[in-house]
Parts: sequence; C-alpha cells; structure tokens
Amino acid sequence: MRLLSSVIIGTVLLFSLVLYGCVDINSSMTESLPDRVTYVDHIKPIFDRQCIRCHGVDEMIKDLDLRSYSSIHSSDDFLPGDANSFALLKLKPADVSIRSMYIYLNDVRQYDLIYQWIVVDSLAEE
Repeated sequence: MRLLSSVIIGTVLLFSLVLYGCVDINSSMTESLPDRVTYVDHIKPIFDRQCIRCHGVDEMIKDLDLRSYSSIHSSDDFLPGDANSFALLKLKPADVSIRSMYIYLNDVRQYDLIYQWIVVDSLAEE
C-alpha cells in the first residue's frame, strides 16, 4: 500500500511539473514580438551572447564585426528592409544551401527579432 501511494504521489508531482513547468519554459517562444525592434534593446543582447565570440572578440570570421551598431550598419550583410540580406540567409533555419548560423541562436524568437529588426524596422538603433 505504501508503494502504491508513493507511486501515485510521484506521478501526480511529475504530471504537475510537466504541466506547469512547460508553461514557463515555452512562454518565451509564444511571447509576441515588440512593436519596434531596436539594436540597443533587442539585437545587441543576442549578438553579445550568441555571436561576438566568432564575429568580434576572439576572431573576425568573414570580416563580420558584430560588436557595434556602426560596424553592422556599414556591413553589406545587413541591408535595411531586405528580406534577402545575407545575415538573414545565414540565420535561416531551413536553408541548407549555406552553412546556417541558426544553431547558435537560442530559439526561433531570436531569429524573428533579427528578421523584424532588418526587414521591418530597417536596422533601428534605438
């Protein structure tokens, strides 16, 4: 009887963790994008965490410097309003024709933020 009650309690606790834990885990993925995405508020934190290691601090792969807004804005990889900007093509999850950098992002929301910043908000700084 003790074993059965322990199993039931464990099952209820596990179910509760799965049910309620997933809401918190997935909330960032369902969170809507801001009306306006800016470099300072949204993009720089992503680049600082995910990209700077290879594009700025330790090395400069493909001469792409992501350490500052001015270096990004002067790059041909980021074309304001262009959904075919090379930076987006490199980040695109499904593109197998070129080596995708998507694996370095935390989730699809980060890609969506970068996409909105380049295409919709035309590389807004602040």
